[in-house]
Amino acid sequence: MASLFCYAVQAQNNQKNLNQAELVKRYLGLWKAEVGKDTTIWFETSAYGENAFLGSFKTKVKDKIIFETKQMWIYDKKSDKIFGVELEKKSGTFTYYLSRFISENIYEGTAIKDIMHPDIIDQTFYEKFKSPDIFIQSFISNNQKVSITYKRIK
Repeated sequence: MASLFCYAVQAQNNQKNLNQAELVKRYLGLWKAEVGKDTTIWFETSAYGENAFLGSFKTKVKDKIIFETKQMWIYDKKSDKIFGVELEKKSGTFTYYLSRFISENIYEGTAIKDIMHPDIIDQTFYEKFKSPDIFIQSFISNNQKVSITYKRIK
């Protein structure tokens, strides 16, 4: 995604000064995104130790869950990166994530579906915090840029 590359180039020099462990705590809590007429995404995270959190992600259409995952995210001090793993309930599919804040308000990451081939990136995404209670996630899906706005519920 070209705009992600631009963010990365602009922030390259500043990222060493960012406190990744503190910034990732911005995600703690319950988040909701309305996506279409009857579709809602719920994303809930809680702290797990000092540098990690556990997450639950659900997509509901009307009142039926159509997609559900459990996640674990951890800040790795040695690499100064945030790693995640996600397990999809229905299919058992694993997704691995490598991510980081590239500025105070912009978080970028890559999703890798096959850990045996980590050089093959499944998806690149970035998230921009508009406020402490709103972030916008953007990624490419079916050759289209998709943006989803999440709002903190609690």
